[in-house]
Amino acid sequence: EIILVTGVQTCALPIFPVSLRHHSLHTKMMRALTFTLTAVANGLDMNTTAAEYNILMVGDWGGDSDSKPTTSTELAVCAQMGKIAAQKNTQMVLLLGDNFYSYGISSSTAAMRFQSTFENAFTADSLSNVPFYALAGNHDHRGDANLQVDYHLKGSGRWNMPALNYVIDKTLPDGRTVRIVMFDSVEIVGQNYFDDNGAQIETPPEDFAAAAANWDWVESKLAESDADFLFTAAHYPIHSGCSHGSVLRGSNHDDFMEKYNVNGHFAGHDHCMIHIEENGQQHVLSGAGADNWYSWSKTVSSAA
Repeated sequence: EIILVTGVQTCALPIFPVSLRHHSLHTKMMRALTFTLTAVANGLDMNTTAAEYNILMVGDWGGDSDSKPTTSTELAVCAQMGKIAAQKNTQMVLLLGDNFYSYGISSSTAAMRFQSTFENAFTADSLSNVPFYALAGNHDHRGDANLQVDYHLKGSGRWNMPALNYVIDKTLPDGRTVRIVMFDSVEIVGQNYFDDNGAQIETPPEDFAAAAANWDWVESKLAESDADFLFTAAHYPIHSGCSHGSVLRGSNHDDFMEKYNVNGHFAGHDHCMIHIEENGQQHVLSGAGADNWYSWSKTVSSAA
């Protein structure tokens, strides 16, 4: 079963034996999501919980610029995430890209931005010992995305980003396992953004050979997995009804989702909140952590 909670409305859909509970983290606008993975043995009532693993996720959250390293919306979201983490005993946070607006970070700005945009923003006691697992987004690649890896390698504490592509393997309290394949969708498919005039710009990957190798890496991590629950996460979504649209739709990822029985995909990029179910796969977009809210696109949604 999947339970989607948005404001005061609740919708339940029968799927695989995993419960994903989504909660709004902003008073007037949904800005971040929290999920509870509830592993339930086949045949048990869904009210009988065998194990829970709670995950918070937010994308497109990283301030505004070097001169404005946080926004009021980001700080409000961080505060509410702290409250939810305390209530739900959150075990991890996924940061789904665009961690540093608007032009990423450089060697001269990295220390200040990590302190201001990340460390001084997520200050709740409930998040002090929770690992944050990060992905790079298109804005991060306008700067040096590898500096975000360097911050992890220096032993930052909460910030986890051992490479631009990596896997998260966790074990639930009852012994069941979860794998999340975290991959850099910008390196794989290229830049996707709005220019100063509001036109959407799409550019191919800078290195086609590297992009092909990264697709091979994603497939290998899915193929080798024997986890009970298997997900992918990237900045770009497979499905979106908002302004940027379904960036990964029609890519190799579509085939991987079916071939390797992937349970779902987590993404950001579009500044909105969406849950789409397709053939039992759960596509969840959480991309409104810092600033403006993108409009719903009838053209994009019909095409998707």
